[in-house]
Amino acid sequence: MKFSKKLEAGFLNQSLDYSTDEQQMVKGTWWVKTYNNGKFVCWLKLADIELIDGISSINKNENSFDDIIQKIMSDKKDKIPQFVNVARLSPEKNQKVLIEAFAKLKTTGVEAKLYILGSGILKEELETKIIELNLSGSVQLLVHMENIRNFLSLMDYFIFPSLYEGQGMALLEAMSVGLLPIVSDIPTSREIVAGGNYGIISESNDEQGLALAMMKALKKEEFSSFDLESYNKNVINRIKLIL
Repeated sequence: MKFSKKLEAGFLNQSLDYSTDEQQMVKGTWWVKTYNNGKFVCWLKLADIELIDGISSINKNENSFDDIIQKIMSDKKDKIPQFVNVARLSPEKNQKVLIEAFAKLKTTGVEAKLYILGSGILKEELETKIIELNLSGSVQLLVHMENIRNFLSLMDYFIFPSLYEGQGMALLEAMSVGLLPIVSDIPTSREIVAGGNYGIISESNDEQGLALAMMKALKKEEFSSFDLESYNKNVINRIKLIL
């Protein structure tokens, strides 16, 4: 990037290498997310920078929802597996380990994509982790969307690596649209997937365990179909017994 004199006079150094992977418009102004050696630096006004190395302008539509859907549909035609996680970006959801596990999966030669939908305190840390592991073309963070079921229906696998959960509503919704679940070994998730009858339980909640669970999912083993209505009836009956 080339900087305006105003920025060069501040804390940015023209002799260092800076890069970007995201742009956002806020109140009519385009801002560019800036990194140095994979570490987040700041958001800069597009008017104050110029991209170099043969790139003359920013594609403002790069991260639009329509473009993402088109890319997913293209990948599906090429039979590229699609993994998705929906959760807050926070430590108990274990997404950092998920990204590391996905990197381990990629080292085996598997061509796949991972989408993480959510917002939270770990957003910048997870974005940095994606860049550090050279996964920018394979892993994408997306904000929550209104028509989440429509997006989930385009996916193949729902991966839920949480360290602890309450009811696991996101997991139930994903299973209700037919996604094969891959879950961490915690009581709530283990119960929802019926001990592995409806999906895959990771043998350990670390990157190795999750990577092996994803590899197992890709082998296309047969699992029982999940019936959300029957599940809800069973839960209600159990609550009535307790009461």
